[in-house]
Amino acid sequence: MSTRQQKWKSVIFFLSMGLVFLFGHRAAHGAEPALGGGYWYRGNTHTHAQWGDGYDTNDVPTIAGWYKSAGYDFLVLSEHNNRLTVKQTIAHNEATTSTFLMIPGLELSRSRHTGAFGINQYIGNETSLQDAVIKTLVAGGIPILHHPQDPVVTASTFIATQGLNHFEVFNGGRPPQTPATEILWDAILSAANGRIVYAVAADDNHYSQSGVAKGWIVVRAPALTKADILENFRIGNFYATTGVVLDDYRVSGDSVHVKSQNGNHITFIGKGGATLCSFAGSQAAYKIDGYELYVRAKITNTAGKMAWTQPVFVNATQTSIAKIGPSAANPVMLSQNYPNPFNVATTIEFTLAEDCMVSLKVFDRLGREVARLVDGELKAGIRHRIPFDASQLSTGMYVYRIKAGNSVLVKKLTLLK
Repeated sequence: MSTRQQKWKSVIFFLSMGLVFLFGHRAAHGAEPALGGGYWYRGNTHTHAQWGDGYDTNDVPTIAGWYKSAGYDFLVLSEHNNRLTVKQTIAHNEATTSTFLMIPGLELSRSRHTGAFGINQYIGNETSLQDAVIKTLVAGGIPILHHPQDPVVTASTFIATQGLNHFEVFNGGRPPQTPATEILWDAILSAANGRIVYAVAADDNHYSQSGVAKGWIVVRAPALTKADILENFRIGNFYATTGVVLDDYRVSGDSVHVKSQNGNHITFIGKGGATLCSFAGSQAAYKIDGYELYVRAKITNTAGKMAWTQPVFVNATQTSIAKIGPSAANPVMLSQNYPNPFNVATTIEFTLAEDCMVSLKVFDRLGREVARLVDGELKAGIRHRIPFDASQLSTGMYVYRIKAGNSVLVKKLTLLK
């Protein structure tokens, strides 16, 4: 076995936090149950209103109405933070109903345009892509790289940006850039120091009804709440689409199965963007041989619509499903600190796939380092339990970030005194 194959020695790391990841069709104005539990919710993460660009009239309810009518379940108003006259994050609850959820967000536009999905406070004065990502995480949100080809973000720049795991593979304002963005996706996944990246499709709608339903995501979640949508988006429990609807996508044994409602061509893609297999029809199965590095699927139809599944990493020697754990594709498993919220003391736990240098730090809302808990080489195969004493810190939310080898993971914790 080559060094490269040894590095990716996970069995199959399937990213839905379960053994089977199933996508299901949803009906307009009513989320449909997903196979395996939960429901499917359709949403757009990149939307602009005239109100956010300095106009006096609140046109958000009108825009939300367009998306409701199109069968969406949730919407993010990602206003340009450098254009907002009032520097605050607004949930727009005036447009939320029992079947339609408005989720707070911003487009951080002072440096590289980055989506701040689900934040709980305003973000401003970001100085770089890395700074925007850290500030989004500190604000309780999930960073999304918007339109990666405008301006171009290279694979090396993306990988060097710690805490960034989502990007727009499709942007409704820039469809011709999609092929280059798919190349970027595969480059990040295939790099020796690469990591998992989840693909998003979004409208990037600038207050136009004709701009609705260019691209969207379908998230599997137990309920239509901000917390449930964000958590399942964070872990990649969704697919991206411009109009192809998936009925089923799952890994079973040594095969990946895809079934769509309206697709008629399915391509399975692996290391370096190579086509592993291509099928005509609405459903297909790909048998894993163990050397793909990862498998993702792209489903298309004759109307020019597309859908993208999130990648599955593959073992070079085994092709059966296993319990999720640390692996070369996922070198560190970071648990939520316990207790959380906490008063003064809490514990952070993690496990490693291999011996490596580890850095574990805590940051405040402004991205300032407030504690350095680990800085050295640790052993694999054991659960590391790191105590954190916050007696000298103020009440609030903090972020803890672990870097193990080339892998970086971030979680938030809440201190209550």
